[in-house]
Amino acid sequence: MEQFKRMANIYFLFMTIISWLIDSPVSPMTALVPLVFVIGVAAAKQGYEDIQRHKSDNKVNRTKATLIQNGKEKQIQSQYIAPGDLVLVKRDWDVPCDLVLLQSSDPHGKCYINTANLDGESNLKTLMVPRELPAVGLEAMTSLGRIECEHAKTDLYSFNGKIELSSSEGLVLPLTAENVLLRGSRVKNTESIIGCAVYTGMNTKLQLNSRHTRNKFASSEIYLNRFLIFNLILMFGICALLYFLKNRAEVTIIPDMEYVGTTVNIHAFSQFFQDFFSFLVLFKYLVPISMYVIVEMCRVMAGQFMRWDLHLYDEATDQPCMVNATNLNEELGQINILFSDKTGTLTKNEMIFQQCSIVGRKYHYHQTQLEEEGTKNVIDYNMFNVNQRNFFQALAICHTVQVAGDIQGSSYENGISNVGTARESMNGDSKKNISNSTGKASNGTEATAFDESQAPSDFQKQIERTIKTLDYQSSSADEKALIEACANLGLVYTGGDDKQLKIRIVDPHKNSTDEIVFEKLHTLEFTSERRRMSVIVKDASGVRWIYTKGAESCIFPLCNKESQELITITDDHITDFARLGLRTLAIARRKIGDDEYGEFLKELKEASFSLDNRNELNEMCYEKMEKDLDLLGATAVEDALQDDVADTLTSLKRAGIKTWVLTGDKMETALNIAISCGHITPNALKYFITECSSKEDMLDHLDNLDYHMKFARNKDFALLIDGKSLAVALNETSNEFRDLTIKCDAVLCCRLSPLQKSKVVALIKSSPENFITAAIGDGANDVSMIQEAHVGIGVMGKEGHQAAQCADFAFGKFYMLKRLLLVHGHYNSVRLAMMILYFFYKGIFLMGVMFIFQFYTLFSTTSAFDSLPMTLYNVIYTTLPMFILSQTEKPYPQEMLLSQPELYKKISKNKPLHWTPFFAWNLSGIYHAVICFYFAWCIFSVNDVILNVGQTADLASLCALLMHVVILVEHLKLWLETKYQSYWFIFSTFFSILVYIGTMVLYGSFNINHDTDLYWTYNKVLVSIPAWLYSILTTVACLLPDFTINIAIKGLNLHQRCLKRGKDISS
Repeated sequence: MEQFKRMANIYFLFMTIISWLIDSPVSPMTALVPLVFVIGVAAAKQGYEDIQRHKSDNKVNRTKATLIQNGKEKQIQSQYIAPGDLVLVKRDWDVPCDLVLLQSSDPHGKCYINTANLDGESNLKTLMVPRELPAVGLEAMTSLGRIECEHAKTDLYSFNGKIELSSSEGLVLPLTAENVLLRGSRVKNTESIIGCAVYTGMNTKLQLNSRHTRNKFASSEIYLNRFLIFNLILMFGICALLYFLKNRAEVTIIPDMEYVGTTVNIHAFSQFFQDFFSFLVLFKYLVPISMYVIVEMCRVMAGQFMRWDLHLYDEATDQPCMVNATNLNEELGQINILFSDKTGTLTKNEMIFQQCSIVGRKYHYHQTQLEEEGTKNVIDYNMFNVNQRNFFQALAICHTVQVAGDIQGSSYENGISNVGTARESMNGDSKKNISNSTGKASNGTEATAFDESQAPSDFQKQIERTIKTLDYQSSSADEKALIEACANLGLVYTGGDDKQLKIRIVDPHKNSTDEIVFEKLHTLEFTSERRRMSVIVKDASGVRWIYTKGAESCIFPLCNKESQELITITDDHITDFARLGLRTLAIARRKIGDDEYGEFLKELKEASFSLDNRNELNEMCYEKMEKDLDLLGATAVEDALQDDVADTLTSLKRAGIKTWVLTGDKMETALNIAISCGHITPNALKYFITECSSKEDMLDHLDNLDYHMKFARNKDFALLIDGKSLAVALNETSNEFRDLTIKCDAVLCCRLSPLQKSKVVALIKSSPENFITAAIGDGANDVSMIQEAHVGIGVMGKEGHQAAQCADFAFGKFYMLKRLLLVHGHYNSVRLAMMILYFFYKGIFLMGVMFIFQFYTLFSTTSAFDSLPMTLYNVIYTTLPMFILSQTEKPYPQEMLLSQPELYKKISKNKPLHWTPFFAWNLSGIYHAVICFYFAWCIFSVNDVILNVGQTADLASLCALLMHVVILVEHLKLWLETKYQSYWFIFSTFFSILVYIGTMVLYGSFNINHDTDLYWTYNKVLVSIPAWLYSILTTVACLLPDFTINIAIKGLNLHQRCLKRGKDISS
């Protein structure tokens, strides 16, 4: 029944049934065979996909899993795991279902996992056994307690649950995402773990995220449906007209023709049913049923060609182009507005620490040293003052970076020793300041003495080797860059367990190692709504601190009054950083009193036991702690531009594609990147909308923008708006904002949340101008935007592959977008348009001959063609050349499309599928039908002795000759319209003609008298010289106007045509 969701299939099924119910003028097989062919091909394709899915499911479902039952290991198939089962997972095994971590071979209760199959992130993540969970033996684990959790949700990064221990007087422990291993992840650097299954089968988070989103349809289908409706109306109009003329003939002409027999009762319903539906059966080919399956096959092959395109292959990551939605191939040629993420899409997401602001002073980073701006003083860690040490120690504390390397191995210890970066002790005020600010330095072990004759470059190389050995892992490239910068400056983060955080002090001028140890109390996670993260620690002297790091727009309001002057200076520095295109973060801290901390623990515990709104309650607790902070300073990291991003954006602009950049970065940073990558031209007039909080303010801004645009029509306009102002525009003035901003040449939206990104795309989609939108991004925060756009494009970048997996198309580098749109988009749009127009042309041509024929048979519903060629007409005779052309047609060489992006405008807005080309092809079909029929009619009327044996030609000969010429003209018409020709296409054209001739000769060799008596008829016509002369004359007469028009359009530019295998016409 799946196949009959398509109206054309229902239509032909209806025609097949009607053909069996009435005295059909043609064999019911003429409707049944094409229907079976279309359904068969589509069913075979879907059946193959179902088989592959079934094999894939079996491969996953039958994977061996190890359970713990009665204290012993037992192997079963993973599909039989049920909630509550204890599952053993060893090193490098895939997790078979969603598990709550209960036991780990790691002495600190840690478990390292790789989640590349979930979100594409290759960095290791650390999970923890729930704190205070008692360690028990295997036999006692089944009676450890009872787990309660929320219903399964799609969010990969949240989990709310609790475990009630049975042996600890009802002790309840909260369960969060850091206690859960998700199906699809893989255990790494941990020998074994045991977990309790909570979500299995279709309820796992992986499976919930694998479900399909809403279906997307190409805009070309709108035009296709319009053409189908037009032809349906035309068909019913023709049938009604012929039915009226037949009844008129029955009344005025048939009574005078006694040899015809008695007249029929034209007023009887049965006669109406017979006559009208006979005409419907005759003219059913006005609706091209096989077009759907051929179009689908062509799309699949075109998608395969995109995967094979070496220009879309990223050698660095070994990633070819991904095509997840072949039905949108031609939509790549219709894009009007492109929405792009910035970080990781326009930039490489390779962060390098460049500058910082510390207590009102600006510094430049040079590997192991800092250079103060203005004074040019160069200092290393040994010369740091208290503020500088506090700042970088804060960076080494406030993060979620994991150490994946073997920190206890000899390579690490030797690296630290060879660096010689330790201080035996700290004296005087320095030691006191360190203790007061971050904790008491513990005595370290003696290290190999540092050779002071060593060059700084050698010291730097040794530090780099140490960092490589530690192998920092982080989901944030910014955090990793900051931690590596701290290590280069002398504060090496060496990891720790869930209760400790260790930093080794590294100094190139001393010969002992010191280690600072903090007790890690809480991590307040980063979210896109909070835009910050915090860490609560306790130093060796027992003082508790909260360190907070995040966007300056979120950190500054949390600082105390004493920091207001420093905020002003730091904000100026941040603005300077942003103008250089650097990404900025602010960092602050404060002490936490005992009473305050106790109240925090109480409220956090209450929130942790809630299963419904735990996240909201947790955030309320966080906000009470993240206040009255002392500002320490700000960081600035560089994110280099992607390769050829400026050329790509400039080319898209020339192609008529407007680009909107939607980013979470600060406006100054985004503006600098936008100018450097060519998104905003240097001479463009820029209009800023910031800190807008009311509808009236937004309307004033829009009026001012409209005024400036009207009086500077020849200028490029760029609109820059922040997230706060955009929220007002989306909620209060959405239509006014949309209608005005689409007139801008470039739009830059900053400080946006993922939800705001998708809302912007949805707003532009709602425009009455029916813009076709595309969205491109590389991170999980871009998924909603990608799925909302008409065409979603993912970049397989450093933020993971989640965007690529949810996108319709994906590739490795942003510059590949230029080729995807300008080349593949152009070709696919042109090919689909030609295919659709050709199918409708064929139907008009064939049915035109049938229509004229009815006037010379007294509208008797007699068919002009035999059932066999009618049956095979769309299935075999005319399919192969069009299929080959749909893969090879190139109106312009690839190089020309890339060097002249303006050619993209010729096919945008589905220009090849507008009514003008549709009627042009249909008029051509009508003209061809008139020429074919009346040339044959004239020949038969003047002298019907055209056979070599000297016999007169009968009606069967006329029908055979008409179909012969129809086949010839249709194939040569297609050949004439092609602009790129290869031996494959030419071979398919002649092969299809020969197939028609061969089947008709074979068919005519047997005495099968069904519709018309074709026994030996076509064979005699085929060897008739007059018949061949007629064929040649008719073909020339049909195609001469087409050829003349094409020559006139091309301006006699004949040199563009050539005959070379696999070469462009112009080459």
